[in-house]
Amino acid sequence: MDKIKKIVEQLNPVLEKRDSIFPLRDEENTVAMHNILDQLVTLLDERKEPDWQPDTFSLKSVEMIQDSSVFLCGYMKSGTTLLLALLDGHDELNVMPGDSFIVNKFSREAERMNDISWQAWRNNWFKRMINPTGQKPFWILGTDLMLYSKFLQFMDYWYEHLPSTHRRPILAVVFSFFCANPHRPLHPKLWVEKTPGNEFRTEDILTLFPDSKFIHIVRDPRENLASIKRLYTSRSWKWDYREMTKTLSRSCNMANLNLKQLSKSRYLVIRYEDLIANTNAVMHDIASFLDISWNDCLLKPTVNSQPAKANTMYKERQVTGRVRRSAQDKWREELNDIEKRAVLSILPEAKKVGYTWRMSIRDYLSLLFFRLRNRI
Repeated sequence: MDKIKKIVEQLNPVLEKRDSIFPLRDEENTVAMHNILDQLVTLLDERKEPDWQPDTFSLKSVEMIQDSSVFLCGYMKSGTTLLLALLDGHDELNVMPGDSFIVNKFSREAERMNDISWQAWRNNWFKRMINPTGQKPFWILGTDLMLYSKFLQFMDYWYEHLPSTHRRPILAVVFSFFCANPHRPLHPKLWVEKTPGNEFRTEDILTLFPDSKFIHIVRDPRENLASIKRLYTSRSWKWDYREMTKTLSRSCNMANLNLKQLSKSRYLVIRYEDLIANTNAVMHDIASFLDISWNDCLLKPTVNSQPAKANTMYKERQVTGRVRRSAQDKWREELNDIEKRAVLSILPEAKKVGYTWRMSIRDYLSLLFFRLRNRI
């Protein structure tokens, strides 16, 4: 236990630094974090109980949620993290922390493209239990390290006992988080997953979980593109405004297409601006859509019942435990003239999800020219 305590003492300042520089990333800090977490999982595995068995309540409870899932959709920086945090903490929802990427990794298409070992997946999720977003709160299950050992034991148990299908590694994570979590829902009805771009994978999701519901959050494409640009430039990632604009356009189209195909009973589209401006009304609509009881916790963003910090690219706006209205017209400052013309060109797609912009004749001519050039 002394070794584990020493590892934790090394890890905490690394996590604190990670939070302090967010949304920036420091490669040395990232490498240090992974190295320490790899040591920690090894030490916890060495202390596994050989005759361990799950409790009866856990076994019965997960049966209630295995075929009842909610997938949050929306492009990056559109508000998916806020929506997930608002759903967190409800007594009827098992809300997975952070971006899960579970369908990306284990759909049939992904299986053909990637060879993902169970051990790598298991260890990846162990790390997510300690640092799901790069921001506080850390230690999602609490400070008792035996809970993390219990999570790993549940992972191994479910992987061994679930049917060997594409769903197995996904459900192993979902069930293990529920079973090991001291803040687990008392009356579980649904489990909730969030990965940006889920709207492009509804076919894969429905193949795995045919009864799924979807909530798709959209954001004014101009503000969305500006926020993405800030993310990419802050982390020195390659920035391609044409590709990003094209994907934002596709995301708007998918919101409309999926809604038509699945109907309003299965697919709900909400706007980020409405969620921010009228949180109570929008969350009431979502509670009704999911057929869950109303609870005021739906108005307070949390991560496994701990106050959540806003996932914004602007340090001064990183409030904790509450919804804060976003600054308007940031796109005018963040985007250059070419990028503004590019994002204005997707006005027809934006209109499908409720966005209309005042445009001058010059803007319209620029829009037409930009779309024509792209087609050519």
